[in-house]
Amino acid sequence: MKTLSIKQRVARFTHCDPNFYPYIEKVLRRLPKGVRIKQVLEDLSFEIVTFDDTNGQFFLLPNQIQSFLVLDRSLLKQAESVIIYTIARQLAYKTIGKRDTVLYAKEAEELLIKWGFADEMWEMKNFYSELFEDSEDSWEPSHAAEASETFRVLASLKEEDFNIPKSK
Repeated sequence: MKTLSIKQRVARFTHCDPNFYPYIEKVLRRLPKGVRIKQVLEDLSFEIVTFDDTNGQFFLLPNQIQSFLVLDRSLLKQAESVIIYTIARQLAYKTIGKRDTVLYAKEAEELLIKWGFADEMWEMKNFYSELFEDSEDSWEPSHAAEASETFRVLASLKEEDFNIPKSK
């Protein structure tokens, strides 16, 4: 039996905009083999879908789908590191299982660091820290309601929380 390449296997996500495929491939190549194969590529109960923020879309997904990662096409306008970080973070959530706590978010961040996505994580954290430093407002708890879960958690984390050296 012929072994399919990661590129060929990613194409199974037929409800995902193919413009995301190169980013998904880059993330998958950096994941531990067991996560890449068992949790994503061979997990037929998992799907990656794309939608547009500006209109609704209907997807007819197979009955066995139990979980899916939704990517907004507007993400494609962002820097590569943002796209890779977003995909990797959501796969970290899938790997550890969803729990609605700050501890859960820290677990996801620790997993991202273990998988080698620390640079992208700190780039996101620094970008959002600078964004609030440059504005007349500072990061206040009230901003959390307006920010996505990812950016709220990033704003609250410190590198010391992970006992890793600062990225250069």
